[in-house]
Amino acid sequence: MIVDAHTHIYPDSVAKKALHTVISNIKGQLKAFTDGTLNGLVSSMDSAQIDFSIVLPVATSPGQGSGIFKWIKDTAFHSPRLFFFGSVHPLDSGCRDLIREMSEYGLQGLKFHPGYQGFPVDSKAAYAIYEEAAKHEMVLYFHSGYDPSLPGCDYTSVERFAAFLKNFSGSKVVLAHGGGYGEWDKVVDLLGGYQCYFDIAFVTKLRSSSIARRKIISSSAPIAPGAIRRLMLI
Repeated sequence: MIVDAHTHIYPDSVAKKALHTVISNIKGQLKAFTDGTLNGLVSSMDSAQIDFSIVLPVATSPGQGSGIFKWIKDTAFHSPRLFFFGSVHPLDSGCRDLIREMSEYGLQGLKFHPGYQGFPVDSKAAYAIYEEAAKHEMVLYFHSGYDPSLPGCDYTSVERFAAFLKNFSGSKVVLAHGGGYGEWDKVVDLLGGYQCYFDIAFVTKLRSSSIARRKIISSSAPIAPGAIRRLMLI
């Protein structure tokens, strides 16, 4: 069984515009391998012999989480091969109720990109949201490390995740991009003592930091996709 633990799709009506925005923000450093739609992802999965994919939306503003949840409910039934995570913004006054509704619906986790959402991952304001999600045994899935579209932003730095994990080491936590995109030399030393999961999106194709990549992949920290699939079944 092969699981793609880190995918993004958008409503058909906005997929083309959304992809253009993402690629523009990253100044062309990212190549789109699908058209950003559900059918495009499933077609790509068929070509690559992927059994399942996890879809990770991000609520970039207060109130957007409810719209994402509605879209998931309207979309998820189209393919049993896709697992959808929800997302909430910490400044959304209704996010606690929304987390409960998502959990009751059957969503198994929440995706956060603190850089895009505008808060440090280890901020106390966000801790209340993580605690609410953890109370419902939901996975906390984060972008981690540097983001080329947000130069100078340290909201998802490995140092901040080390501080965060001191308080949430007992929760189901997944850190994308091998624990810290572009900061792999720090990952094993700062995060190696915590129980969390990594995905390896973008890690194996990068030619730089090969020693750091080998350290991450050979470390004792559990690595997706296999680990992610086991986590999803807990």
